Amino acid sequence: GETEDEEDEILPRKDYESLDYDRCLNEPYLEVLESLDNKKGQRYEAVKWMMVFAIGVCTGMVGLFVDFFVYLFTRIKFHVVQNSVEDCSEKGCLAISLLELLGFNLTFIFLASLFVLIQPVAAGSGIPEIKCYLNGVK
Repeated sequence: GETEDEEDEILPRKDYESLDYDRCLNEPYLEVLESLDNKKGQRYEAVKWMMVFAIGVCTGMVGLFVDFFVYLFTRIKFHVVQNSVEDCSEKGCLAISLLELLGFNLTFIFLASLFVLIQPVAAGSGIPEIKCYLNGVK
């Protein structure tokens, strides 16, 4: 009908996914909510909030993990290359320092490409997709 045509015009892709934060008000869900007594309802809400807290903590830990290792690998790379530049400045072999820097960067590129090969979602920042997913598609 007409509403299906309107949806096709609004959504260019059929594979959109999103979270919908509106309360689910279908009949089976309302029956489940009505069957819960006060204690079970409180436990249900507490478990939901604990899950939100756990997801937030895990997300923060992943961010901390990524930040720490980016800092660590960057420090290692520049420490090794700086030592090589200092040693080779006197000997006239600065090309080796450049090759070391190139080797580190190619290693990081290879690892990033390997992660993208394993999981293609790792290719981009994903910020627009996450915003779309969290805001919902209306």
